[in-house]
Amino acid sequence: MKSSVIAVIVIAVAALVLLLFLMSADRPAVEMRERDALAMKRIDALERDISNIQQHLEQLSEEREISWEKIAVAKKPSEEPRGTSGDNPEETDEPEKPFEDKPVTEIKEPETASERFRRLVREEIVAVEEEKKRKLAEERKAMQPEEWEKEEFGNLAWSVHRTGNKLDLTRDQKRQYHAIIKEDMDRIRTLWKDLKEQYPDAETAELSKMYQERTKEMTKTTRELVSAILSKEQQEKYEKESKANQWFK
Repeated sequence: MKSSVIAVIVIAVAALVLLLFLMSADRPAVEMRERDALAMKRIDALERDISNIQQHLEQLSEEREISWEKIAVAKKPSEEPRGTSGDNPEETDEPEKPFEDKPVTEIKEPETASERFRRLVREEIVAVEEEKKRKLAEERKAMQPEEWEKEEFGNLAWSVHRTGNKLDLTRDQKRQYHAIIKEDMDRIRTLWKDLKEQYPDAETAELSKMYQERTKEMTKTTRELVSAILSKEQQEKYEKESKANQWFK
C-alpha cells in the first residue's frame, strides 16, 4: 500500500515537470524562469506531502503490528496442559476420554462507571415504580369495604367504610354512624318534595333558598349526632374533616 501510493505521486510529479518544460519551450527567458520558479515551489510542496504520507503510513504500520501482538498475547494459553510438558510425560492407567465439545462462554468486559451508573438508575426507577404499584394496591384494598359491611350497609358500605378509616371507628360505631347517615340521606331525598307541598305557591328561586337553609340545618344536626358517638380523639378528627369539606358528615 505504501509503495503504490509513492509510485503514483512520483509519476504525477514527473508528468507535471514534463508538461511545464514543453509549455516553456517557446516562451521568453523571463517567463520561463518564472514558470520554473513556480514549478519548483510546487515540487517542494509535493515532496513535503510525500514525506508526510510516508510518516503517516509508517505510523499506521507500527500501530497495526502492536495490535496484532496484543491479540497474539491474549490468545496465548497461560500454561501448558498437564501431562504434555517435558520429555517423559506421566503415563496414567485411565482410558482416554473422547473429546467433548464444551460450550464457549462469552467473556464479558468489565462494567464501566457510566454503564454502572445507568444500570443503577434503571434499577432505582424500577424499584420506585414497583413501590408505587404496591402502595396503590394496598390503598385500593383498604378502600374496599369488608364483606360484613357490604351485607349490613348495602349502598352506603363504601361511605361508612371510608369514614370509618378516617375516624378509626369500631364496628359498633360504624353501625351507629350508618343509621345516622341513612336517616339524613332519606330526609334530604324527600326535602324538595316536602317543600313544594308545604309551599305550593312559592317560586323556584324561593324554594331553592329554603332548600339550602334546610340542608344546612340538617347537616348541622347530623354532625352533632355523629359527634355524640365519637371519643374525644375521634371528635377532633371529625371536626378537622368537617372544616376541610363542607359536605363531610
